[in-house]
Amino acid sequence: MTELSRLLHLEKSSLSGLVDRVERRGFLTRVTDPRDRRACQVSLTTEGAQLGEKVHFVWLTNDAKPTAS
Repeated sequence: MTELSRLLHLEKSSLSGLVDRVERRGFLTRVTDPRDRRACQVSLTTEGAQLGEKVHFVWLTNDAKPTAS
């Protein structure tokens, strides 16, 4: 999660709460590293990946629209 917090520019405590909420909604899974209980790997579920694709499409579509001056 340290790497993810760096990529998202979030404090680890903020990221932990965000991951908890997204995991409860079924959009990702969190797997503890058996060699280091402090570390975990976060992966999108199929539903999470589909939602990500939809959000990305909407963002690209809206980003291409001209803005008011």
